Amino acid sequence: MAPKRLFIITGDYSGDMHAANVVRSLRALQPDVQVAAVGGQHLQAEGVELLSDQSKMGRVGLGSLSGAPYLIALITRFESS
Repeated sequence: MAPKRLFIITGDYSGDMHAANVVRSLRALQPDVQVAAVGGQHLQAEGVELLSDQSKMGRVGLGSLSGAPYLIALITRFESS
């Protein structure tokens, strides 16, 4: 059976911390799970493949529209991996 794959997106420091705890617990149950993420230092410390740093995700209001090209490129990159 092929290993399970999981993609996580965190938007801030606390999300990165919580997601790292989830990955640690998940790997205790299923060690061969493959995890990729948009995250930070905590996920990276858990050995997660970071496709991008979460700092590029923090946008509010009309500023969020300027992030559209980044998000489209990120989705394309994830689909090809």
